[in-house]
Amino acid sequence: MSNLSNIHTNYEAICKCFNFKREITSNSNKRILLDMAKRNEPRPPQKTRLGQRLFAYTNSKGPCYDEKFTTKIKKIRPDWLITQYNIVQEKKQKLLDMAKNGEPRPKKGVHPLGTSLGTYTNKSQRGSYDPKFTKEIKKIRPDWFVSQTELANQKKKKLLNLAKSGKPRPSFKTELGKFLSERTTKKI
Repeated sequence: MSNLSNIHTNYEAICKCFNFKREITSNSNKRILLDMAKRNEPRPPQKTRLGQRLFAYTNSKGPCYDEKFTTKIKKIRPDWLITQYNIVQEKKQKLLDMAKNGEPRPKKGVHPLGTSLGTYTNKSQRGSYDPKFTKEIKKIRPDWFVSQTELANQKKKKLLNLAKSGKPRPSFKTELGKFLSERTTKKI
């Protein structure tokens, strides 16, 4: 048996120490969660029983929602109620702000929001695709959604116009010069 001074004072820890069980009710779950919040313990992970119960009691669309409990938790630990939905909404807002501010499109693997942009605007991403967000961001920044083929065609058109007007070949240091070199150099 463990030394009693070494265990947490919550009900579950005491039961574990004395190796006896009691059916845990929603009231005892709520009491345990409130005690954890008051002790400033970390939010129980979603995969644990207590994490699932916390979500069930604070999810306003669920059958176990408890408004009083949710209000108490919000006062003590508002950070416990930040959900994946909140995080996604925050990312979408940041992307919209970037678009409105004229910032370059965030690139996947380079910018932290690059993957998110693709996830929210790609129809094949069933659970994450947001048609309303896609429509809104494409309206603000249609240039962020030009296909690779369209970009290549635009560059080819610029190169042809340069050549027809008798202007010098673009330097390899420029984007257009690199594009021309890639398209005209034989690959071994």
